[in-house]
Amino acid sequence: MKKSQQVKKKARSAMPALKVKSARRDSATRGAASQYSSELLLKLYRAILLPRMIEEKMLLLLRQGRVSKWFSGIGQEAIAVGVTQALEPDEFILPLHRNLGVFTGRGMPFTRLLSQWQGKENGFSHGRERSFHFGAPEY
Repeated sequence: MKKSQQVKKKARSAMPALKVKSARRDSATRGAASQYSSELLLKLYRAILLPRMIEEKMLLLLRQGRVSKWFSGIGQEAIAVGVTQALEPDEFILPLHRNLGVFTGRGMPFTRLLSQWQGKENGFSHGRERSFHFGAPEY
């Protein structure tokens, strides 16, 4: 056996074995999920998926040089979406960082969000700046 193979084998044997449970077999997971309707779970999944899809597209455009800036919040969608879905429509949320999921979760129109990011007049701050650091009381 080559030395590199011996090193790899030794490293693998030193790592603790991880037991991965299937969600289908784990009764605790099934019990927790079963208290929610399929419709609600699908709604939450779609609400998390939308900002992720926007993030992935914007990062692709950034890498291609077709947009000049984008600050990604990939991996943080569930936090923003979970909070917005738990709020009543008349409750306020004041996000400060990686807030795309808050905006999509509150139903802000994507065309206005894109216009905001591009600094256009029909954006939420009427072209005054190109960031997502703004408020919109109607949402």
